[in-house]
Amino acid sequence: MLRFTDLFDEQLWAEALNDVVPFTDAAKAVAAETAEAAPSKGDLILSRFDLMKKDAQGKKRKVSLPLSSPWIRIGSSEALLDIVNAYRRLLTRLIYVDNWYTVPNPAAEERVFSQRWHRDPEDQHCVKVFLYLADVDVDAGPFEYILSSSSGGRYGHLWPWGEGKRYPPPASLEKRVAVEDIVTLTGPSGTLIICDTSGFHRGGFAKTRPRVLATWTYVAQDARRTRRWFTLTPTDPPGLSTQARAALLSP
Repeated sequence: MLRFTDLFDEQLWAEALNDVVPFTDAAKAVAAETAEAAPSKGDLILSRFDLMKKDAQGKKRKVSLPLSSPWIRIGSSEALLDIVNAYRRLLTRLIYVDNWYTVPNPAAEERVFSQRWHRDPEDQHCVKVFLYLADVDVDAGPFEYILSSSSGGRYGHLWPWGEGKRYPPPASLEKRVAVEDIVTLTGPSGTLIICDTSGFHRGGFAKTRPRVLATWTYVAQDARRTRRWFTLTPTDPPGLSTQARAALLSP
């Protein structure tokens, strides 16, 4: 957990904030329209690029992101890939880039979907990055994590990755975990979280404030799930580093 400006300059931060404004404005309007509806996962987390996956004929398509996009530049940067690839000890593949707007629900009493403790299925040591684009306090559904819960960790044997229930009974899980190993990551706008989400985590239980963030997902080239959710323009840009080419262009 660190500050965005620990890795990147203020200019890129300003560009990212400016780029997300149209999405957050649209998300607020959608959230207002669906406030009275029964919540589904699509109602709780509004996804910027997932919403763009259908063409005019209603057919699904991958979103096309330009290399100049701040989200691609951040996700394929040497600063970030140095950390992710050093942790994985290999050249990772970037499969997902998005902006999320978590809709607050003051009436919610129980956690649903990814608000519950779970392990991500993409890879045994999937690395995800979350960048808070607005202040996130306890009422905005902060990211929560159980330390040392990925494979090989102190709690890796509890409902193991790839074997146990992806969403175990929360009370049963928490009884077997030390209180100090459950961390809640609140933080101001610009907070950057890098984590192994094959470990138990949850987030988005927003009560009174929306949670606005950017996210990236990295897996091994031979992971269980390697499908990219985006395409890049141009399709084979020159001048990319070895790490960036592996992240963005590996087949």
